[in-house]
Amino acid sequence: MKKIILSLFLSSICLVGMSQKSQIDLPITWDDTVNVDYSVIGFGNDTAYLAADPTSASNIVLEIIKPSGTATQTWAGVVLGNDSLATAIPFSAGNTTIIARVYSSAIGIPMRMKVENESNGGIFTETEVNTTVVGWDTLRFDFSSPATGAPGLVFTNTYDKIAFFPNFGTVPMANETYYIDYVDFVGGSSGPSKAQIDLPITWDDTANVNYSIIDFGGNVSSSVVDPTNASNLVLKTDKPSTAQSWAGTTLGAALATAIPFTASSTIMQARIWSAASGIPVLMKVEDQTNAGIFVETLANTSRVGWDTLTFDFANPSPNNQALNFANTYDKVSLFFNFNVVPTATETYYTDDVWFGGAASGPSKAQIDLPINWDDTSNVSYAVTPFGGNISSVVTDPTNASNLVLKVEKPATAQSWAGTTMGSAALATAIPFAASNTVMQAKVWSAASGIPVLLKVEDQTNAGIFVETLASTSKVGWDTLTFDFSNPGPNAQALNFANTYDVVSIFFNFNVVPSALETYYLDNLSFGQLATGISEFKANPTFTVYPNPASAVVTIDASLLENVNQIVVTNSIGQVVFQKNVSTIDNKIDVANFDNGVYFMILSSESGIKTSKFMVAK
Repeated sequence: MKKIILSLFLSSICLVGMSQKSQIDLPITWDDTVNVDYSVIGFGNDTAYLAADPTSASNIVLEIIKPSGTATQTWAGVVLGNDSLATAIPFSAGNTTIIARVYSSAIGIPMRMKVENESNGGIFTETEVNTTVVGWDTLRFDFSSPATGAPGLVFTNTYDKIAFFPNFGTVPMANETYYIDYVDFVGGSSGPSKAQIDLPITWDDTANVNYSIIDFGGNVSSSVVDPTNASNLVLKTDKPSTAQSWAGTTLGAALATAIPFTASSTIMQARIWSAASGIPVLMKVEDQTNAGIFVETLANTSRVGWDTLTFDFANPSPNNQALNFANTYDKVSLFFNFNVVPTATETYYTDDVWFGGAASGPSKAQIDLPINWDDTSNVSYAVTPFGGNISSVVTDPTNASNLVLKVEKPATAQSWAGTTMGSAALATAIPFAASNTVMQAKVWSAASGIPVLLKVEDQTNAGIFVETLASTSKVGWDTLTFDFSNPGPNAQALNFANTYDVVSIFFNFNVVPSALETYYLDNLSFGQLATGISEFKANPTFTVYPNPASAVVTIDASLLENVNQIVVTNSIGQVVFQKNVSTIDNKIDVANFDNGVYFMILSSESGIKTSKFMVAK
């Protein structure tokens, strides 16, 4: 990126036939370089340049570099202008706010702004705001609330100079870069400040909620995109090897409202991502006005990836205070891998922190076909293992960007051990019909020839069910087809008048394992097997690109024979596109699709094939 040094002496020369540039004034946009003198003055070792917006090459902003080293002062900053504004800031009672768009690479960074009298440096005031998101954030500097030690705003004084101090009070360990754009006086008419953080905490409403946090003990946290869902924002916390064993993160200075603990309501929950199971996570609640009033309790992660942890404050950690319902608890902190000093940087993510147990948590859609395990933010992927099975959602062992269901069948399990998809039933019944009797699933196994049974039943009547078998044909991922018009031995026939809204899968059915067996399940779907097929061809497949897409996707189905139908569903199984075709349409417009995960299902003489793609705009 080419930087234009603002203090070039040529900027002050009046060229022949051209008028001199006007003095900088509010609002400051940095865009009118032809007519406005955007010279600035760096101090304390900060430097500043005009540069392209890191998120929009057509926008010009001010880039500020705060270098590491002893030469940089904690108060390093930049005067916005080479001396003063063209006009004084019109402060008055009820009109005390300046806004600025500020870009930083972390949340919780203190940004200080100072206004002063250009002819008398003793007349000034300062105020400070923390960044709340990674990237661009619109900060409101209200000078009716001066920073500690700064004089109050006096409306009879003249304030015609602005200085900006990024990461005030800190000498950086490495070079830090910030950007500032659109600085303007808005008085008191631009609407309320962002709301104080409160339960439930989702990290998504950055426009309206102040998600500032406080790290301690060496943790480093910031708001980022969910690594498993590009449309979701979460809190990322790094615990480096230099951190203390008790390093943690406080979720805001305090909650807007106290946590309403009662004798029958003592639980908080949080969705936590970790790279390992068995990680101890401690949650602490306290009174923000009295640090001596607090309770702590522990929970361990049970899987790799996203996990919902339950913190019951009726069961405090050893040597801890008991929960006292007469106390006020309005502050929440999380401690990852508590009481452990890491040997290398450990990374965790937090989403959806709420009070009251699962019933009061964020509402999620009921599980439904097709089941892909990827949209954990919006879909409840609860499952019900039985007969000794152990099942959980984990990262695909062959694809780190994909989530799947891991099913373990230990040596102590029953021969009929299985796993039901969901805690009770699917959101909608399976639409079996005379020409639609097939379900498919991607299955990973360590051996070929493993019998896999799929069972469908009526949630309200367990006596209504159908079972059918398929066997793996390879080591690794294999697409199995379950045709319920061919039920297993001694199973009922499929009855189209019945309701089938429960699905269960049984790996290595009717076999008691001699050692722990592990299987994975992905893309469980319902589909139509084309009629008149003498042989199901398992190998041909297709691809969708680009992935992720923003406007149009292209289908490469050159390996499939006679595609006759294209169906696209979203992550909760709703059909968003469907078309019967005689020849394959190789392009589909997805510009109107919402951001998220989608499944394209092609029906052909090669069978039913499914490909996953993402829309991200």
